[in-house]
Amino acid sequence: SWDGTYGAIQMINLNKLEQLHELDHEAYALWCHDIALIKRLVNAISKAKNPPTEIFKEFKRYYFPDYLCKTNPKLYVDPHQEFRDQYDFADHLIYAISKVIDIERSYPFNRYPLYLDRFIERVTEFGLHRMMVLDRKALSYEVIRRLNDCIYEIYLDIKSLRAKTELKRVRDKQRRQVKSANEYIDDLFIRHSRLLVIRLDFGYGEYADSSLEQLCGHREQLLQYLRKKHPSKALVGYIWKMEYGFKKGYHIHCMLFFDGAKVQQGITHAQLIGDYWNKEITQGDGNYYNCNAKMDDYKYCGLGMVSHHETRKIDNVKRASMYLTKHDEWIELLHYGYQYADAHDGDDLDFDDSIMQHTPITKLRVFRTGQLGELLPRRGRPRYTDGLVHDSVHGLDDDQDE
Repeated sequence: SWDGTYGAIQMINLNKLEQLHELDHEAYALWCHDIALIKRLVNAISKAKNPPTEIFKEFKRYYFPDYLCKTNPKLYVDPHQEFRDQYDFADHLIYAISKVIDIERSYPFNRYPLYLDRFIERVTEFGLHRMMVLDRKALSYEVIRRLNDCIYEIYLDIKSLRAKTELKRVRDKQRRQVKSANEYIDDLFIRHSRLLVIRLDFGYGEYADSSLEQLCGHREQLLQYLRKKHPSKALVGYIWKMEYGFKKGYHIHCMLFFDGAKVQQGITHAQLIGDYWNKEITQGDGNYYNCNAKMDDYKYCGLGMVSHHETRKIDNVKRASMYLTKHDEWIELLHYGYQYADAHDGDDLDFDDSIMQHTPITKLRVFRTGQLGELLPRRGRPRYTDGLVHDSVHGLDDDQDE
């Protein structure tokens, strides 16, 4: 049950996973929001220069955040966004504490990522997870003491050597991926005067039976189609990222680069590729999202036709690629088995096979860029010849940790 290299074997509670699938879109979005908010809170605690000891104060009234009162609240959470002040932080913390039981009730994995593990354990330890403050009265001295002590203990947890090592590993990994994507995009624009940039997300229907191995196989079929069968024959580069979502399951985010001298219709070609994924590769079990069809929804649009001299557009392409470099703790928990906490004891492994499902501990690459061919100057022109796209990934045996 314990692998010395990767950690404890991960398991999924199928009953809890089914509960998540039964949530409507708004309820599920709020559930994800609450987990992301906890990440933001723990990040804020970890950034404190001095141990936080008096965040909550006597005779001060605390309230749930205002946006929760709106009919259609904006649920996006930037985990790195700072809070306005300590009272804003405190209001969000009280709300997050009130959602711990709801999160645990539907959380399907038997292990948490670092930030969620530390938050839930400390909140439970101090008996705060059942605290109700909906009447908006000033908090008692005892509750204030427990809240401040809880924050202080989370601070110590995150500042421990083991936690700092894990957080540094995650940050370093993301920096490497951002650097790799940016350099790759720069190299593509050195080789091509214009690029048509397409973003597609590939996944499976709600009731499709998907697995990691299936996704990797379908990813290879997709790349083979793009290289050899897609009508334009103009693919010059790509970046892909595999992720796991509680409701979406396994899926891939792709940024595709086509020679702009050969193809111009981004929305049309994205639809052709998506339809091929649905009908040919997944045999009707797949679904896709055509980001190029929603280009107006993006504040910094890095899609469509981009020329090598359009510096601002190229910066937006890099901004768009950053979504593919973000850390995905869920697929790491499933297939690396990493965890801050020690191994679970024997009681944790006494489970009912009818509701618990093992997941494999697999070493895999979840982020990848295409490889460019040798750069050769073209006579009589200031630009360079087209680069060739190659990929050395041929299945799980060749995948490596990024």
